[in-house]
Amino acid sequence: MGSKDRGERRAGARVAGMAVGLSVLAILFFGLGDMTTMRGSSTTTTTGKVTKGAAGLVEERRTAASLEKSVKPVDSKTDRGEEAPLPPRLATSEEAIFTRFKAPNVTMGPFSYFKRIEPRQNFTYCNQTYAEEPFVLVTTEPDHRCKCYATHCNDIDYPTHSYVMLRVGGSKEDQDSLRVNLEKVYSTHNEKTGPTVETVVHGSGLRYRAYNTILQGMVNNKADRDAYQRNSFLVLTEKGRNLEELRDGLVRFSNGLKVSVSGQSDGYKELSKLVPRHLAIGKQTAQKCKKFNQYDNSFIIQYFKRPRNIAQIVKRLKAQKGRNEILVNDDSGTEVGVWIRELEKGTPIRYTILVSGNIHEIRGYNRLAKIAHGKLLVLLQDDDYPSNGGRWLRHAHHLFKMNDKLGLVGGFTGTIQGGPLTNKYGVGRASIKFKSGFRKPFMFATLVNMGPFLIRRSYFLESGMFNGNFSCRGEPGIGFDYEFALRTWYLGYHVGVFKSEMNYHVGDWASSGTRRNRGLYKKRQTIKRRNTRYYKGTYGPLDPKQCPNCLDMYYKQGLHGRPTTPYKKLKGVGIKVHDLNYALRKNASAF
Repeated sequence: MGSKDRGERRAGARVAGMAVGLSVLAILFFGLGDMTTMRGSSTTTTTGKVTKGAAGLVEERRTAASLEKSVKPVDSKTDRGEEAPLPPRLATSEEAIFTRFKAPNVTMGPFSYFKRIEPRQNFTYCNQTYAEEPFVLVTTEPDHRCKCYATHCNDIDYPTHSYVMLRVGGSKEDQDSLRVNLEKVYSTHNEKTGPTVETVVHGSGLRYRAYNTILQGMVNNKADRDAYQRNSFLVLTEKGRNLEELRDGLVRFSNGLKVSVSGQSDGYKELSKLVPRHLAIGKQTAQKCKKFNQYDNSFIIQYFKRPRNIAQIVKRLKAQKGRNEILVNDDSGTEVGVWIRELEKGTPIRYTILVSGNIHEIRGYNRLAKIAHGKLLVLLQDDDYPSNGGRWLRHAHHLFKMNDKLGLVGGFTGTIQGGPLTNKYGVGRASIKFKSGFRKPFMFATLVNMGPFLIRRSYFLESGMFNGNFSCRGEPGIGFDYEFALRTWYLGYHVGVFKSEMNYHVGDWASSGTRRNRGLYKKRQTIKRRNTRYYKGTYGPLDPKQCPNCLDMYYKQGLHGRPTTPYKKLKGVGIKVHDLNYALRKNASAF
C-alpha cells in the first residue's frame, strides 16, 4: 500500500471520527432528557405523562444537529462569531423527563446521588411531582465530618416518622399539653434500632420563646436536648390560614416515611395514627389545586441574626406587584417576633416563618419550597435588599415565559469558562453582554452564584432541589449553587444570569454570618475546597482512572483574564452555552 493511500485512509478516519464526535455532542446536549424514551414509540414518565416516541426524537435531534452545524467557529481574538439561527421551540417544563436521574443507586462522582432509601419514593400533589432529595453522605468525608450530637445525621435528614401538630395555642394549658405529647413522641426515638422522629409544630398563639422553653425542659442531657431541637420545627403563619391547606403544606414539608397529623383541637387523638406521607394528604380537589397554583411569586429568605435589615426587606417585598407570599427561615430563632410584627404591619400578606434550629440555607430553602404556592421561587439572603421597583421581577417572568426550558436565573454573577465568551459577568464583574426581549441585560451562563436565585417551582421540586451533601446542618453550603446550575444543564434545562437591581451586602454583612470570626471563616474555606471537589468530580471530564463515574460535561477550558479555548475546541456544556448566547444575540425578541 502506498503512502498516499495510507494518508487518504487516515484522513478519512479522522473525518469519520469527527462526525461521530459531533453526533455524540448533539445527542448529549439536545436530547439527553429524552434518552430513556428511545426504546419504544412512547414512554410514561414518573409524573404519568406520555413523552414523544422515537420518531419524534429523531426529528428533534436532526433539528438540533442542523442548528449546531449552522454555528460557525469564532475567532477568540476578536470575540466575534457567526450569528446562529434561533433554536427550535422548546418543550414545556412539565414534559421534562427525570427517569435517568431518579434511577436507583445511580453513582455520580464521589457520592451516591439520588440513591433510593427504600421504601422512600416520589409523591405527587396536584400534578406536581416532589422528587426524593439527594442522599446525604457528608458524614463519611474524612476532612469534614458532620456533628449531629446524640443523633445520626441521616436520622435528621431522613426520619422514619414525622409528627405534625396543628394550631397549638399559647395558653399554659396548651403548652402543658404540647409538652406531654412531645415527650410521648421523643420517648420512641431511637437512632440505633428506630424509629427516628421529627416534629413539626404549627403555632397559633404559641410564641417561640415558650416553645423553646418546652424543648429545653424535656431532658437534662445537653446532647439529647440538642438532638431534639434539631429534629423539631416550629412553623408560624398569618392568622386565618385554611386548615386543610395548612395540613397539606406541613405534610409536604415533612421528611418522614410515615406521617401523623393531630392537633390541639382534637386533643392529639390522632398522634399515634401514622400513615404513608401520600396518604396523610387530604383529597386533592380541583378547587384545592387551583389555590395551590394561585400565587405568582414565593419570596424565600434565609435569615441569621441580621435584625437591622428585616424592616427594609419586608417593606420592599411588599412593594412588589403580583400575588405574592413571603417565607422566612429564621435559622437563629432570635428575631421571630420582629419578623411577625413587620409582616403584619400595613398591607396584609401571606407569610410563613420557619424556626428550624440552625439547619442553614440548603435545607431551609428545600423545606420552605415544599410549602410554597408561587409559580416562581425567588430565593433571597438576609443581607440583600430587593429593588423597590418591580422591573427586575417583571423581567424574570418575561424570561421564563419566553423560554419554557429555562430552569434557573441568577441575579448576582454568572460564569463561562472556555470559549470566546469566557468571563465572569454581573455585580462587580464584567457587564452582561446581551439583552433579552425585555430590553434588559441577560445572558446564558454555565455557572451562577446565589443571591438571588429565581427558579421555576415545578422544575425545582422535580429535580430533587438543592443537594444536602454540600453542607452539614448549621454550616454554609459553599458551591451548592454551582452544583445546581450544572445539574440544571445536565437535565436539559437552561441557566442564565440577569441584572436583578438588588442592593447587595447591606448592613453589617462583613462582620456577621459565617464571616464573623476567623474560625468560622476557616471552616467556610475548608467546605469550599471540599465542595469544589464534589461538583467537579460529578460533572467533570470522564477519566477511566481518576474519575470513571464523571458525567463528562463540565470542562474548565478558560478563566477570565487568561488565554482561553477557541470555539472550535470547546467541549461539554460550553458549546450549548455559546450557541444559546449567539441565538440570543441574533434575535433577542425571542427570549
